[in-house]
Amino acid sequence: MTGSLFIGSLSYSRIDDLMTGLSTAMIFLIGIGVFFLVKTNIARDSFNIILQIEDYTTEKKASKKIIEKYATIYWITISFIYLAYSFISKNWSQSWIIWPLAGIAYGILEAILSFQFQNNTSKKEALCSENDSATL
Repeated sequence: MTGSLFIGSLSYSRIDDLMTGLSTAMIFLIGIGVFFLVKTNIARDSFNIILQIEDYTTEKKASKKIIEKYATIYWITISFIYLAYSFISKNWSQSWIIWPLAGIAYGILEAILSFQFQNNTSKKEALCSENDSATL
């Protein structure tokens, strides 16, 4: 946007040089920002792993193991459907649409499976606590 202020006062060759320099500066600043984001998140995730909070609780780790089994089957099936449809219809220019749709469907499937797993574990914990209090 800064380069658009100088369009009227510079010749075409100088505008190209200015835009190239400004684009380079923008990419450099974005790189610095990404560096700090990555550095901060590495430290944050390390603390989360050590403290076993957020995504690293024992329940979430157990649910991820279950979801990974279904994920392998899911993506292999989606790949088969994509290749089968594309080879049969020879419609390669439009068959790519399966990938964004499959990604959205996977997110929904993962949310459903993790919700069911969390409900099952909370029911088991409630039953265990009732059994423990009954034996006292």
